[in-house]
Amino acid sequence: MDNIDIRPVCPDDCELILDWRNDPESQKQSYNSSVIDPETHRAWFERKMKDPACLFYVLTYDGTPAGQFRIDIRNGIGEISYTVAPLYRGMGIGTLLLKSAVKTGKGKVNALIGFVRSGNPASKRCFEKAGFTEFKTGDDSCFIMMPL
Repeated sequence: MDNIDIRPVCPDDCELILDWRNDPESQKQSYNSSVIDPETHRAWFERKMKDPACLFYVLTYDGTPAGQFRIDIRNGIGEISYTVAPLYRGMGIGTLLLKSAVKTGKGKVNALIGFVRSGNPASKRCFEKAGFTEFKTGDDSCFIMMPL
């Protein structure tokens, strides 16, 4: 895929990322599956944008936002969360998001970790294609890449 870029999130992304998060498929795959209200999301988004232990990016395809990834850093470990925009699902964007997260995390974390619900085979494939190693945690999966 050509014309792929990543950029830090900006305040204008708040509503778009909420829309992606509250999309029924994203909601179903999230560990918090409730609908997030705009006020709660805005407060969370503003905290994340200011948090030096949070790396938060949007991936664009041909200049249009196609997904986002976030790395929350604790004790040298980065936990990845990501969302593919509904119109871009099934196009390899999830793998590109994770590969971008790996590049972004290099030099900033010692390892990356991501959690995938058992009913989300597409996300499992994305982590595998991006070079992560799977470890089962009950019914769900944990993916780790280390050292970074």
